[in-house]
Amino acid sequence: MVAGDRAYLRIDGSSLMVENAGGEYLGQVDPKHEQRLIKLMEGGNKYTAAIISSAEGMVTVIIREVYQDPSQAGRLSFPAKEFKSPRPYISDRIIRRELEEYEEAVEEEPGYTIVGGEEIELLPEDSPDKNNKPNDED
Repeated sequence: MVAGDRAYLRIDGSSLMVENAGGEYLGQVDPKHEQRLIKLMEGGNKYTAAIISSAEGMVTVIIREVYQDPSQAGRLSFPAKEFKSPRPYISDRIIRRELEEYEEAVEEEPGYTIVGGEEIELLPEDSPDKNNKPNDED
């Protein structure tokens, strides 16, 4: 057996066997996929298999779904592994540090004043609109 050779799947009771073209036993499908594939095959799905590597006493096979029976619509033959995303957690220290950096940057800007804890920014005191005249151009 060499990589690329076709393999065949055969249900044998509660096991899913892998055989070569001559019907010789090559191995058994991994139990975590075996039962799911047997149920789907019994439901009408069709699969092909091919050898991807062969070593002394070990054969690795890839299985591909080639037909999905309408009764099996929406059922995945090979569900994706669960992906655990990182928790969206930010430490209070990070938020405080960023806030302090922001406050320092604003304090360094001339003409602005921060009032109270709510960080209300006031216009520069030397603004050209010092006389508080309304703009008549509206």
